[in-house]
Amino acid sequence: MSTTSNIRLLLLFWFTCCSQLVSAEKTARSDELAALAVTTHFADAKEALAAMVRFPTVANGKSANDQLVAFKDFKRWLNAKCQELNLSYHDYGQTLVVAIGQGPSKLGLITHADVQPANPAMWQQNPFQLDEQTEPGRWYARGSEDDKGPIAAALYALKTLQDNLKQVERVELIIYLAEESDWSALKVYAKEYPQAPINLALDSEFPVVTAEKGWGNLTLGFHASPVTSTADTTRPDIQLIRGGAFSSQIPEQALAVAQSLSPQQKQLIQSRLRQMESHNTVSFTFTDSDELSYITVVGRSAHSSKPHEGINALSHLVHALAIIDWQPSPESALVNFIHNQFALGFNAEAFGTVAFNHPFMGSLTFSPTLLNYQNEQLTLTMNLRIPLGKELATLEQEIRAELSHWQTQTEYPLEIQDLTLSEPYHLPHAPQVQTLLDLYARQMQQSDAAPVAIGGATNARLFPNTVGFGPSFPGEVYSGHSEHEFITAANFRRMLKLYTSAIYELSQHE
Repeated sequence: MSTTSNIRLLLLFWFTCCSQLVSAEKTARSDELAALAVTTHFADAKEALAAMVRFPTVANGKSANDQLVAFKDFKRWLNAKCQELNLSYHDYGQTLVVAIGQGPSKLGLITHADVQPANPAMWQQNPFQLDEQTEPGRWYARGSEDDKGPIAAALYALKTLQDNLKQVERVELIIYLAEESDWSALKVYAKEYPQAPINLALDSEFPVVTAEKGWGNLTLGFHASPVTSTADTTRPDIQLIRGGAFSSQIPEQALAVAQSLSPQQKQLIQSRLRQMESHNTVSFTFTDSDELSYITVVGRSAHSSKPHEGINALSHLVHALAIIDWQPSPESALVNFIHNQFALGFNAEAFGTVAFNHPFMGSLTFSPTLLNYQNEQLTLTMNLRIPLGKELATLEQEIRAELSHWQTQTEYPLEIQDLTLSEPYHLPHAPQVQTLLDLYARQMQQSDAAPVAIGGATNARLFPNTVGFGPSFPGEVYSGHSEHEFITAANFRRMLKLYTSAIYELSQHE
């Protein structure tokens, strides 16, 4: 072997050793900073979360969110908090940016401060106050997991790095105010302002999310028709039926008011309800007043991207009502539609040829989520989560074909008020994935950490090289959008550590 070859081998060996030493040093420093974040700022971060959930940052559907009082109050609080923590704060209307460091941004953290509505009657305490008493170790509040918990953890991860690094590269925490209702302002912001080359969506799951299903909504109007215009007094009638709170939540409650049920028919409905209750799926009440029967079913709410984690009260109510031959009406047509097209399922297996599955992203889900009266018309909204594997044009054609088929069979007209389908998102080769998997495996002592796909559709797709990173942990029920939303103290502590390490390892060079 020549002298030149020997020199090359020695240089290669030297560079390899130096690289491993630097890597080991950075890993040790990362773990040190993560531990420091928890010991120094866990209580502060919890206090910040408790302050944030007090703002009922819910859209009203009329004005831009940043014009509403709760959002203005949130902005004032955040600005003051950033001054206290010596973090920079920039207000772009619907988008707020909290940052450390100078120069071009190295890393973006994508979050949102708006939340879904909450029904106080379904919570043990005020949903807009952090409740530590109902169940020790769990912090219940609307927004605790989606997405104010991650904001609180990220604020103090940034504070830890700024206070303990000699030189800080720029990192931006982007807090959008209308993720749950209107992405248009964030799309404008993402195009008009320079963005980091890599980003983390803190509105997702651990260990790393590299794929999100597309989002879809189907809204149908059930009109009175010639078939339902003539009263048939020999059969009972559904006077009213409603259920659900908003389209991205699996309904927790549903109600029907029926008229002229016979004792035998009442017994049939209650027998079916008791059967479901005996399987610990739902609870119900059945009360009579004069000729009217009030039937209420209570299931378990969940994010509509995870219908398997909820119990759909509306589907179960319809399952009980479908045993009766009802007088023709929009309400009875609705019962027929949900019972025959969905039964108690959520994978569209009875909805014509719509059902399909992707090996990594899982099955399409299709759930009835909101039933109410709009301008005195019965209206049903169904929520879809769409994996890779089928063109949206094909999916839309199949949905319309099945709706047409149902109308032909029943001779009942449907009005398609809305059919919206969005593309799934898949980013399998983002440059930060392996770093995130390595630090998650190290801190969580989980050697088999691997990328995952979720049913949720986040703002990740609007920014360059964005993957999801928390707050939900593997094997645990995601409570966002439910009427029992919470984050555990243990997971909040883990999240603070993981975010500190991730920000440090992806953006900082000491």
